[in-house]
Amino acid sequence: PQPQRRKRLADMLDDRQEALDPKIMIDEKAARRPLADQNTDVALGLGVLVEVHTADEADVAVDLGASVIGVNHRDLRTLTMHAGRFEQLRPILGDDVVAVAESGITGPADAARLVAAGADAILVGETLMRAPDVGRALAELTGAPS
Repeated sequence: PQPQRRKRLADMLDDRQEALDPKIMIDEKAARRPLADQNTDVALGLGVLVEVHTADEADVAVDLGASVIGVNHRDLRTLTMHAGRFEQLRPILGDDVVAVAESGITGPADAARLVAAGADAILVGETLMRAPDVGRALAELTGAPS
């Protein structure tokens, strides 16, 4: 499933009732709304990943107590990739969060580099979507036998 823009709560409840895959909530303002409000999401069984692109956004996410923070290498306004963004922002996130490296992960070397830089998880989209054999591409990324 592809990430979807922020949805109305009613739509998210419908998705949950239909047992659809969780959504990544991409919304610059979501990180600024009190995370206490996001407890509703957690109470409904929806995971909250706060996505950041800059040091200022990372500071806000940490200050608000986000427990899962994704650092996106892709600028969603221009679709420009910024290699090294995760490595730049990871120290700001601290050790108490799940740090997710997002976008621009094209092969096992990228995955290994990001894990070595402190990624607890990686989010791979385009590489898998474009792969003729998704299973093989995933195996290559993880180092698992295909």
